[in-house]
Amino acid sequence: MMAFGSLRSASPDLKRALGATIFFGAASGIFLATLNNYLAEVHHFGAEARGWLEFPRELPGFFIMLVVGGLLTVMRETRMAAVAMVLTAVGAFGLGFLAPSTVPLVVFILIWSLGDHIIFAVEGPIGLQLARGGQEGKRLGQFGGARNLGTILGVGAVFWLAQVVGDRFDLFYALAACSALAAGIFYLKLTVGQAEPRSRRLVFKKKYGVFYAISALFGVRKQIFLAFGVWVLVENHGVPVA
Repeated sequence: MMAFGSLRSASPDLKRALGATIFFGAASGIFLATLNNYLAEVHHFGAEARGWLEFPRELPGFFIMLVVGGLLTVMRETRMAAVAMVLTAVGAFGLGFLAPSTVPLVVFILIWSLGDHIIFAVEGPIGLQLARGGQEGKRLGQFGGARNLGTILGVGAVFWLAQVVGDRFDLFYALAACSALAAGIFYLKLTVGQAEPRSRRLVFKKKYGVFYAISALFGVRKQIFLAFGVWVLVENHGVPVA
């Protein structure tokens, strides 16, 4: 993260974008800390059901190029980020209060996952638009640091709340929804890129083919671990939220 003095002198757009990233990271941290316990304790999922849930959960990721390409024809990246945060908030609220059975659970998981994948697609471009004078790498690092800080805050909030009130998943996901909405408000207030033509196409370059392949393999490895690594702790070792 940038030093405090540097942050004070940063542009309003950069401050808003970093604030949005922190709140988005907090919402992600809450999901990361609670989802497997929620599925096991509230919906009584076993390992097979947990595995099958990854299919609808990752459908938005499979179609994200089409989704982002379509959205780029009607709005800028900053508005897409705000829409993503609204979807994340709706998904979180639905999981906490409107998912008593498997069907609504899958629906709200899909909504949340769609918002999650959209924001990951546009967060980098927003950061690059806020970079000046060859500092693109530094700016992306600052956004990564802000996201990690938010994740730590979200996980910490879950740990503290679980110690105080127990495994209140409705409360956890209400907090995630509020964090996502706060991020959406920050994204809506961004003015960066408004004077430039709106992007209307996705760019693929053959010379980056190896990078695309490595990114896909990284995603596969990451999802297997996130789905089943934590699940082993919850299901086989009874690890609680706190």
